[in-house]
Amino acid sequence: VSTIAISDGEVYLGGKFQHVSGQPRQGLARVDAISAAVAPWTASISGGVSPDVVTIAVTPTTVFIGGNFWRINTVYRATFAALDRQSGQLLPLTWSRAPDYYDSVRAIVATGSLVIIGGSFVAVSGDRQPYLVALNAHTGAVLPWRPLSLNRAGGGGVRALGLTGDALYVAGDFEVQQRLRHIVKIDLASGGGVPDWDA
Repeated sequence: VSTIAISDGEVYLGGKFQHVSGQPRQGLARVDAISAAVAPWTASISGGVSPDVVTIAVTPTTVFIGGNFWRINTVYRATFAALDRQSGQLLPLTWSRAPDYYDSVRAIVATGSLVIIGGSFVAVSGDRQPYLVALNAHTGAVLPWRPLSLNRAGGGGVRALGLTGDALYVAGDFEVQQRLRHIVKIDLASGGGVPDWDA
């Protein structure tokens, strides 16, 4: 198991596993938070050298997943996907790009109609946006939100995201204005950095 997300008594598991409590589950599973009973929620990942779900974000209707995979439930969907929370069925988001073993989605936060993804990618749907991008949570369309210009730093990228109110915390290995950074705070509304916050 590489990642977990908990919401309303449900625990979502992501990773490289093939079984949970003896039941076949390929990289994704949902279990009860109290009893650990495995739910009949059978979304699965495949494709790539070593398929793995490394990040999960849950909203009242949707489960967003990211990692190293090319297919969800046998349908092509590289490194990021949205699943129906009740059925586990793949939702028809427009987000797509050619799979690349070296690029992946490593972090996701979702709030309202907004989902932000971070990783080692340099472009989304043909639009160059290294490491960090905002999407419409219902359609997958890339939003005209341009946060701090994050540049490659030794093959790094965004590895973790945290969201509280209007503040987005971004962690990893990247350059901002030709300076190596490992964590920055971004104002969600403007996409600009918070100047007095320098950890």
